[in-house]
Amino acid sequence: LFTAMGAAALVEVDALGVDTDLGGAFTTELDGHPLIPKASGDYKLRRIVQWATVASDAVVAITPVADGVALTEQRAEVALRLADGQAQRLEVPCSARGRRFAARLEVLAGLVTWGEGEIVVLPKRSLTGGDT
Repeated sequence: LFTAMGAAALVEVDALGVDTDLGGAFTTELDGHPLIPKASGDYKLRRIVQWATVASDAVVAITPVADGVALTEQRAEVALRLADGQAQRLEVPCSARGRRFAARLEVLAGLVTWGEGEIVVLPKRSLTGGDT
C-alpha cells in the first residue's frame, strides 16, 4: 500500500462474511497520503509500482489518479499468468503533475491479492515548468 513507514495503512478491502463477488468485476481505490510540495510547486508522477499475488490467471488494471482525477488515458491493463509465479511486480509508467497522487486498482478477472505498492514522483524542475 502507498504509505510511509509507521503511517496508517489499509490492510484489507473486503466485507466480513462475504467470500465471493458473484463473478462481477470490482474496483477498489487505495489512496496515498498527500504529498507536501516544496515552495517550488507541484510534483510529477512518473511511475506506479504494485505487487500482486495471483492464485489463477488474471487480468488487472491500474489507473493513476492526480489531485482526485483519474487519468483514464494512462490506464494500464495487464494480463497476469500464474505460470509466471504467484508474486508478480507490476510497473506502470505515467506522467502527471499535481500535489496528491493515488492509484485505482481493478481486478477484472481471476483471483488477485494486492500487496505493497509505491508511487514514484519527482519535484517540478522550475516555477515555469521548463528545464531552466
